[in-house]
Amino acid sequence: MTPRAFPAAIVLVAALFFAPELFGNRLAVTGNLARWLPWAETATEEQRQGPNVSLDCNLSYYPRREILHRAWRDGEIPFWNPYSFGGTPFLGDIQAGVLYPPNWILFPLEPGRQMGWFLFFHVAWAGIGVYLLARRCGVPPGIAWLAGCAFMMNGFFAKHYGQPTFLATVSWMPWLLYAGLGVLRSPTPGRAAGLALAGAGSFLAGQPQLAILGGYATAVVLGAAYFTRGRADRAPLFPVLVALVVAAGVAGLIVAAQLLPTRALAETSARAALPYATVLSGALHPVEGLRLLVPEFFGSPLTGDEWSPLFPRGDGFYLRNQMSSVFVGTPLFLLAVWGMVAPRTRRRALPFTLLFVAAVALAFGSPLARWAYEVAPGFRFSRIDRAGSLVVLAQIVPAALGASDLAAAGGRARRAFGIGAAALLIAL
Repeated sequence: MTPRAFPAAIVLVAALFFAPELFGNRLAVTGNLARWLPWAETATEEQRQGPNVSLDCNLSYYPRREILHRAWRDGEIPFWNPYSFGGTPFLGDIQAGVLYPPNWILFPLEPGRQMGWFLFFHVAWAGIGVYLLARRCGVPPGIAWLAGCAFMMNGFFAKHYGQPTFLATVSWMPWLLYAGLGVLRSPTPGRAAGLALAGAGSFLAGQPQLAILGGYATAVVLGAAYFTRGRADRAPLFPVLVALVVAAGVAGLIVAAQLLPTRALAETSARAALPYATVLSGALHPVEGLRLLVPEFFGSPLTGDEWSPLFPRGDGFYLRNQMSSVFVGTPLFLLAVWGMVAPRTRRRALPFTLLFVAAVALAFGSPLARWAYEVAPGFRFSRIDRAGSLVVLAQIVPAALGASDLAAAGGRARRAFGIGAAALLIAL
């Protein structure tokens, strides 16, 4: 295939996966409607026993999409939601996505149909972003394509279909890293603009804490990449810093119309500043590190056998069920470890290795999490296990580098690559 064909193939894979939502009659809602009235009146027992996860999808995300659709249909800007709690700000609710361009594109569709198309777009967008990021890190096209497909099917995405703003925000993270690494090499106005657009898209996608985490991830990867690259692969530091500051400023201007009302609303929230014990309650327990090798070792909310809540953290406020998927699967984890330590790839993988270590330390509630809570903006108002999105992202490029290293080797290493490639396909 030509290089341009690989992104198209990623879109095709995503379309096949979401075909029932795109071309059939299945709605992308994760709460089981067969357990709700009036549908329960005619549902079979088998239907009522089906998966019933992430009720936020039914109770929060779909209603917001319906309100937004009705307002636009009537030619109105939805500043206010009259239906929740006697009336609440709607534009200020960033998860409503009033100013998020993909929602404008989906307007011609009915709200129920929009849910599936929203997921499809962002899953494909994430896959293409990882493909381009892997290519920028020196991964061959075929393996970069596999990496993009693997990222599309990661557990964090699968367990957040019912919380689409989470998935949407994370889908921009590979683009942030791709654009940022481009700025390191050549800090042109065009590349700075690309980074600004990626940053703005990440924020407007609707999950502020994940957008903040994406910013931190970009800083870690770019900082490590700059100081581990040779001079031929990086521009002088001053123009790079100027381009990064300009990109941040432009992104801020783009999102200002959303940021200001969202900040005003957030200041009145009960979650504006949570106690550390509550933040820690969302962290993974150290024993759950077993999931790096066996992702479903402690069950899954998708199959109704999740038992990781038996290991509480902090004050036990958060149950840590579907939020706690921070793993990509055993084969990809092993390939990532190979990429992080193999002599020919560890230098290129180092920025992602550092990101992986930091993300694991945060998601598992180490002292780094406490330090972040005390010092860094964005860690006082939400769950710490959302850093798991970075754990997933940080493994993908090293896994692709590991696979490409094995593909380039001979003898035993080549046979090992054959096993690894087969495992990668199984992971998909």
